[in-house]
Amino acid sequence: MTERFAELFLDHVATGWDRQMLLSELLDEHEWKLDLESGRIAFSSGGTLCRKEWTFAVEVLGTESDTSETWRWSWANPGGIPDQLTLASRRLQALGTEQGIPELAEPVLALCDVTGHELALCATSLLGADAYYRGPHGGGAVYVLIRDGAFPPPAVAPVVRLARHFPSLLATFDLTDHRRALRGFLRANGIPSVEREPRTLEVQTPGHVLVAAFDDANRLADLVLRPGLAP
Repeated sequence: MTERFAELFLDHVATGWDRQMLLSELLDEHEWKLDLESGRIAFSSGGTLCRKEWTFAVEVLGTESDTSETWRWSWANPGGIPDQLTLASRRLQALGTEQGIPELAEPVLALCDVTGHELALCATSLLGADAYYRGPHGGGAVYVLIRDGAFPPPAVAPVVRLARHFPSLLATFDLTDHRRALRGFLRANGIPSVEREPRTLEVQTPGHVLVAAFDDANRLADLVLRPGLAP
């Protein structure tokens, strides 16, 4: 992973992770079916569509190959992906070319350098998508970006989701700067924070106060959510 992409990842990973947690809660146990012609993905369980028969509009981000151990962006895939389903990956390619980020600009990447999950988490936040989905198949996986007005909105406030999901993010990814990742989530959700003392951030929103303490290496030492003033 290049330094430039590592910085981008830190800025967007918490937002992408939050949206993945929403998708995970929505689907639970499931099967999936992608229809490239219609540009939609359907999720089912036990042969019956999940709860409210979840089907969402998607774009194809890229594919992972178990054989070559590579990632290929959909804009560079000769496998017959409709052009309209590669627009998201083309936007990322343009951004990567403009800002000198090879992970976004190069057509094929080694999975030992960056994973599909890392790329898709960034894409979800950067492009304002609802979530992404990794669909495994024989020989690899396809990653799609979900963007659909029918996607259910979060039921709880952003700071509550942050308190719930940020620890699991840190347990999943070895982030070099926890403070920067947390600030990225706050910035993406338009939530201001203040420095209450060295290495401590406080967030006040209607009904909630979130306090995050960090050590000298900007790693999370404590994360506390408590009731605030009534909205």
